Amino acid sequence: MAVPGTGSTNQSLTFAASKKVAGKAHTSNLKEIYNETIPSNIQINTSTIFAEEIPQTVTRTLYQQFSASEGGSATVEYVEFYVESISGTTYDANVGSFGDVGFGGGDEEQTAGPHGYQLVLTSSYEASSSNSSAGSGYLVNDQTVHESNGALQLVNPLFGPQTGNNYVLEIYTAHPDEGGLQIPTTSPIEWLVDYFNGVVFIQDYKSTAVPTYARGFIYTGKFADTAITEAAAGGGLDTISGSLATYHRLSGSTATVNLVDADRVDANQVTATTFSGSLLKLSDGSDYLIAGSNITLSTGSNGSITISSSGGGGVVDVDNISGSFATYNTISGAAGDFFTIDADDIAVGDLTVEDTANFYGGITGSLLKLTDGNDYLRAGTNVTLVTSSDGSVIISSQATVGTADTISGSFLTYNTISGSNGTFGRITAPRLTGSLTKLHDGTEYIRGGNGVTTATGSKGEVTISFDGLQSGSVLLTSYNANVTFNETPDGVNDTFTINGTFEIGSQMVFRSGLMMTSGSGNDYTVVDTSTILFHSGAIPQTGENLLMTYASIERYVPNGEFNETPNGVLTTFTVTGGFLLGSQMVFRDGVLMTPGASYDYTVTNNTTIEFTEAPDADENVRITFLRP
Repeated sequence: MAVPGTGSTNQSLTFAASKKVAGKAHTSNLKEIYNETIPSNIQINTSTIFAEEIPQTVTRTLYQQFSASEGGSATVEYVEFYVESISGTTYDANVGSFGDVGFGGGDEEQTAGPHGYQLVLTSSYEASSSNSSAGSGYLVNDQTVHESNGALQLVNPLFGPQTGNNYVLEIYTAHPDEGGLQIPTTSPIEWLVDYFNGVVFIQDYKSTAVPTYARGFIYTGKFADTAITEAAAGGGLDTISGSLATYHRLSGSTATVNLVDADRVDANQVTATTFSGSLLKLSDGSDYLIAGSNITLSTGSNGSITISSSGGGGVVDVDNISGSFATYNTISGAAGDFFTIDADDIAVGDLTVEDTANFYGGITGSLLKLTDGNDYLRAGTNVTLVTSSDGSVIISSQATVGTADTISGSFLTYNTISGSNGTFGRITAPRLTGSLTKLHDGTEYIRGGNGVTTATGSKGEVTISFDGLQSGSVLLTSYNANVTFNETPDGVNDTFTINGTFEIGSQMVFRSGLMMTSGSGNDYTVVDTSTILFHSGAIPQTGENLLMTYASIERYVPNGEFNETPNGVLTTFTVTGGFLLGSQMVFRDGVLMTPGASYDYTVTNNTTIEFTEAPDADENVRITFLRP
């Protein structure tokens, strides 16, 4: 029994620790775990949670790194440590009696000595390590592990396999090359290691078995906070901006594009299902639509432009206007209402108002000539102008509707085009040519960032490639925390499911705040990507809070190969494992093919495509896709 004011008893400390691990608050030494109703938990943050897979097969080769998959990034490194005693941990563990305050907890005859030890990276770590990050952050010489607050951790054996597990820390009395002996896990000193902070505890001190050197694996991969940030920054393009002199194809829901020069535009299609933004301003903030006299301009919330007349003046009813119009001021209003007509310079015919109650009798005469005989309406290339007997002007295009053989002229700039496909339609220019990666001054306007390359083919097409992933690698698309299961714990049901799917190995299952361990000899096993099965003796009880945190991923395969080889005859090509319909991009010698019955190929099913024309034997045929 403890003397008042001398410290907590072993019973109080044991209760507090065991209830914390079980996800309960400690409110009374008279209550068992199941009597406690207030929940508790061990608090962690994403900056100390491993985000990348731990390899199951590793060897104890000093300073070698290992990855969980062929060609994957390394996530663990086998290193050596100095083992140093921690100040304030020296005592005789065999003094006192069990249950009393101050009892050292030993069970062997011993002398006083340090019982707490800390792991420290050696002074030669940076020179010996194969890790490219050595020398930065906490991967530096003489770094004490626990001083990193979780940024530098050892890999716990629980991440390894059940047999042949090499993640157990090895401690020695001295360096093995200098005659040091390994202290086995079965040593009578009864030692324990905290792999999170690199602290070693010795229950029974013996002067002949004092650790000074150790070897183990440290985690070198990404932590969860970094992986989540990178995943949130990924995905599609919301805005394309810049000064484009040429482009190949733009398609999507939202785009902002500034065109400077269209003399070298080479385009197949421009499709914009939803454009938004102000249509009155250029990228430098100045107006590009400017209202003249008696005109106002406004942009609606959907991006539409309203052009209105603000002019005034008396109504003049006109029965007949004939002659050649030289000048006029403003004609505005509904058909027949002319606010102001300035005909001071009319040279031919008369202006006659026959009926002020009724408006407009007719307009006759040529509308193509000024008073000096020059044209004021002039037809450009592929355009004709014709004036009818009633004075109307018909402007006709001689080009094929909907297509453009040549687009020429100097595009200044525009900020945003807004409207639906029904308003803006489609621009098709199948015979435009030119480099699609260069501006007219020779500089690039399409440039590849990290892991991205761009190239222009012989026909002007642009190929954009993603180099950052190997075939079969994964992209983190969502991180789901504290998800409830579809079933409610009742002490009987052992099978629990979630809506959606999780990447097997990413799941963390918690019962009332306590994380469960997966595996046939542990708390539960994974049945499939949406189901787990609790083992007998670990079935969740009524009232327990059962949650799961997990990641969902998609598989991206760039530049994949078909199962068949082109021979100039074969038109049917297949992909092992299948692809997500609509995600595929098919290339022949780097040229992106167009799907459809009237184009380059059709999709038979999610493993097969059929080319319209058989690829030649020397052609390089590739496919990029997402796996279903």
